[in-house]
Amino acid sequence: MEEKVIEGLDLSAVKEEYAGKWVALSRDYRTVFASADSLQSLLKKSDSAEQVVMQVLPRLGYAPSTRG
Repeated sequence: MEEKVIEGLDLSAVKEEYAGKWVALSRDYRTVFASADSLQSLLKKSDSAEQVVMQVLPRLGYAPSTRG
């Protein structure tokens, strides 16, 4: 059985400064058209049918647990 590998998205255009905001990106995810604090504000700024809209989550760290 042949497995299909799905590559991850290149989100390098989404910089850390957008954490916690909504962004409108080009369909290839390489260009940020607009950003806003809320989805409603973003949709007022950018209404292109050729955009991808997403909320940028803050970078989360982790704390390993130890069992002993």
